[in-house]
Amino acid sequence: MSNDAIEVEYNQDLQELETLLSDLPQPGNFYAYGAKEIPMPKVEVDGVGIVSFPISVDQIKKIIEQATQAPYGRGAETILDTSVRKTWQLPPEQVHISGKSWSSHFEAIITDVKKQLGCHEVSVEAELYKLLVYDTGSFFLPHRDSEKSAGMFGTLVVVWPSPHKGGELIIRHAGKEQILDLNNTESSELTFGAFYADCEHEVRPVTQGYRVCLVYNLIQKQAKDTSSDLTAPNYDQIISEVADIFTKSFTQDNSPAKIAWLLEHQYSQAELSFSTLKNADAAMGKVLSEAALKANCAIYLGVVHIVESGSAEPDYDHYSRRSRWRYDEDDCLPSDNFEVVEVCDSEQYIDGWMNLKNQQVNFGALPLVGGELLPEGALEDEDPDEQRLLEATGNAGVSFERAYHRAAFVIWKTDHYIKVLLQSGVAAALVYFKERVENELNASITREWRHEMALLAQSIIDAWESSPSRRYYRKGSNEPNSSEMILLLCRLKEGLLIEHFIEKIVIDNYDETENAALVTAIQLLDNAKMSALFNLLVSKNMQFHPHHCVHLLSTLLKLSSEKNDLLKDTIHSMASEVVNGLVFMGKNVPSDDFRGRRSVMEAKEKALDVMTGLWNVLIHVDAYHLLELMVSHIMEAKDVFDPCTTLPYAISTIHKNHKINTDLQFLRLWEYSATFLLEKSEHPPEPPKDWRQDVNLNCKCLDCIELKKFALDPQAQVYRFRVPQDRRSHLINIMRDRRLDMTHETDEKGRPYTLVCTKTRATYNMLCSEHRNDVKGMQILTAVLDPVSIKKEPRFSDLQLRLMEATQR
Repeated sequence: MSNDAIEVEYNQDLQELETLLSDLPQPGNFYAYGAKEIPMPKVEVDGVGIVSFPISVDQIKKIIEQATQAPYGRGAETILDTSVRKTWQLPPEQVHISGKSWSSHFEAIITDVKKQLGCHEVSVEAELYKLLVYDTGSFFLPHRDSEKSAGMFGTLVVVWPSPHKGGELIIRHAGKEQILDLNNTESSELTFGAFYADCEHEVRPVTQGYRVCLVYNLIQKQAKDTSSDLTAPNYDQIISEVADIFTKSFTQDNSPAKIAWLLEHQYSQAELSFSTLKNADAAMGKVLSEAALKANCAIYLGVVHIVESGSAEPDYDHYSRRSRWRYDEDDCLPSDNFEVVEVCDSEQYIDGWMNLKNQQVNFGALPLVGGELLPEGALEDEDPDEQRLLEATGNAGVSFERAYHRAAFVIWKTDHYIKVLLQSGVAAALVYFKERVENELNASITREWRHEMALLAQSIIDAWESSPSRRYYRKGSNEPNSSEMILLLCRLKEGLLIEHFIEKIVIDNYDETENAALVTAIQLLDNAKMSALFNLLVSKNMQFHPHHCVHLLSTLLKLSSEKNDLLKDTIHSMASEVVNGLVFMGKNVPSDDFRGRRSVMEAKEKALDVMTGLWNVLIHVDAYHLLELMVSHIMEAKDVFDPCTTLPYAISTIHKNHKINTDLQFLRLWEYSATFLLEKSEHPPEPPKDWRQDVNLNCKCLDCIELKKFALDPQAQVYRFRVPQDRRSHLINIMRDRRLDMTHETDEKGRPYTLVCTKTRATYNMLCSEHRNDVKGMQILTAVLDPVSIKKEPRFSDLQLRLMEATQR
């Protein structure tokens, strides 16, 4: 593994804080050790029988006969390699432990372990994992235990009385090492050792005899009171001093926006919380959290990520120099080893947020800025959590990628919340704003509080406005929710801020999700301003979101009919903007405009909803002049409002909803659709008389000449081109580009292979399919007109008759 140091800029101005916290009293240790003289339990091993103590050599050998060689874990793999781990194992279901006093005595061992580890206030369960036998020469190289059960935080080893030499348990953590000799020959005494799961440990070789032990997973039960810490010593003096340092540091002009204090232990994201901190981290968490609150600071747990990449030099001699006694069970690194030549790119950020209530908070990824990380040197000599070597490609040489992930306390001043969270983006700041409004709005509201909330909202809106527009891209999961912002402003009754937010943010990023919130906000808006804003929203978004605009208009119509007559003027003016915007649906879209291209597809898919919804609004507000204009625009936009598919279904829906079939604009639209259908499909397509296909091929190569000759041949249906691959590919491309009614397959018999081309009736079949669909449209149109009512208009009667005859052919 590379020994090149990680490149990180630590804080240089808080040495006083580092000195103060370096002497923090420890609530416990990283290991536990002891011996208990107890009445020995009844132990029965399947295939062996009841075990006597001290356990005899004959019984140990019988146990080994029932056992298997123990594997070890390497990342997601389980590997059997006696050069790394040499020991025998039995699963827990083959070991049965009982006895009148065993439970109470074993609980006493657990209590002792909890006290030594500094977690005596935590509910802990010991889960039997394996029975292990180390015979002479057995060992286990240095490793770390993986999390074998949910909530596992440590390991307990209970050694049975059995004479042996060697087999010492060595535990290492944070630069410290402890050697535990658990050898025991007393028949009524058990020795035990325990340690946290992230401690590196090893079992040295047994030089004589047998070492027999039970291994337990130590599991923390979920506490109901999640605010309880692992220990509670008196830190009042230290807390006061730390709070003073926070107050002084964060008020200086050159102070960092936040600080991130790395934890000593390692935690998975699932186990990271204030209530599950281990050992020294628990003490540090208590001091920092209470000091932060005292100094008006916020404190969270988060995961610091440092990702680096750059150029590298492979180290091919690594394995010849590797220590025999070094191996990490959880090592996820590939076997490639190297020396870093240069770090070219580095990304540092914090995510995985957890608050003091042990609740996840969606702040997203906040960048870690230089001078924010503490304590100094905490990552020196640390191995990456992920690392890989990339082979040289093209002009680029060998490169590397590596990542470090460490839990940390993250602290900032409460009055810097928005400043800090906006480092991540508006979404993170909105999470905090929402939390403040929901938690504090129902309390005693003061003028000062409302002013503070208004300032927070304005800061968020200003940042939102200055962030890159998402108009032409899909919204991601980490994008701020504009509907949520509108509703929060509604709860605060901030009408002017709502108007500002709609004007500056919603109009340019509208996507219908805001509709419900916009309707909620109406009661807080000035009527004239509301009308102007909604008209502007519609005019700017009809090209991209016509169905969303019509849906908003329909929602306002419903609200107006229920309780707000003042909305009618707004609805009239919005309806005019929507009708005028129909001409822009799916048009004037640049080829590189992703959102625009998507809008063309959406416009066609939603054309029926746009048409029927808008018709409904115009009928209800008696805007017949707009209805006439709407029909004209629809007739001019047949690429969007297809006369053969969309219009018949829309006409049928309008007829069903409004019970009309003699309205002037209705008949005008019906006549347009009917005429178009008859011009296109009054008669079914003529079937081909032969296999001739008229083609015009510009290519004059010999193969294309043969292909054209084959296409024009009225009798030939199959032709075989026995040509090399490049010529076969050329022919395939020509058939595809010219859309010839031919299929092709390759006959791999002989050399070169043969391209077999077969003529089809694809174009004719497509025309027949279109005709069948057009006939459905005609049938729909014939069903909506009353023959009696249209006798006065011969042209409608004639069209109706032709439609009926066409559907019967």
